[in-house]
Amino acid sequence: MIDAVRKAEAHFPPPPPGVDMRLPGANRFTPEAVQPYNNEKDQGGWAEYARFEYYHGSGNPDWPEAVMEAELTAVQGEVEKLYADTDSVEEIIASNRSPPSVVLAKGLTQVTMGAPHTIYNGGLCRATVRYFDAQRRRPGLPPGVAALVDQLAHDCVGLQLVNTSAEDSAELIVQAGAFGEHAFTTLASSGGAEAALPGAPKHFAVTLPPSSRLDCVAGLRRFANDPSYAFPWHSRGIPVPFQ
Repeated sequence: MIDAVRKAEAHFPPPPPGVDMRLPGANRFTPEAVQPYNNEKDQGGWAEYARFEYYHGSGNPDWPEAVMEAELTAVQGEVEKLYADTDSVEEIIASNRSPPSVVLAKGLTQVTMGAPHTIYNGGLCRATVRYFDAQRRRPGLPPGVAALVDQLAHDCVGLQLVNTSAEDSAELIVQAGAFGEHAFTTLASSGGAEAALPGAPKHFAVTLPPSSRLDCVAGLRRFANDPSYAFPWHSRGIPVPFQ
């Protein structure tokens, strides 16, 4: 279905100049087009075409770098608007306009969590994976750790995890789904043998030594669990350590 929609969209003309945040010279419907800006009403779907092409494997291998660079440029633009904004609170209320926002996370959500961006009016994040800082017991990646979902399929997810710190190890927990709604069935490092995970857990734990990288592929059984806001340490079980 997605392939059929993409092929049909390719015949549509691009949007008017000045509306989108695509890369210079990129067309909305080409694989290299990116759209990081956090405005789902007008621009939200335009980011998905390039993302589909990357995971489809038919092109656009540089999408993660391109979308993150474009998002950083967009953030820098919003910071400049923020410092240049001289309107008073009364003027902002009277004009009914939103002030500049530097919280742009569409590309970051797509790249690190394998997820479409959350819709603006209260939609839930439909992530393939979610991360927790095991040492600090808080949601999100530990400081200095980068993540990339480099493979997406109905029954598996590929991850690249990098500890950029040259001094400190990092401990993180990977969760299947934004709310633990999925389950991990197997786990394998790049080039390693695939190991079955007893009980199909919703978490596994990773320890990254300083200046290290881990590439792995985890088997998935989607929507195997009731969704929950509970964090990994709220459950009775201990996340399976990555071997």
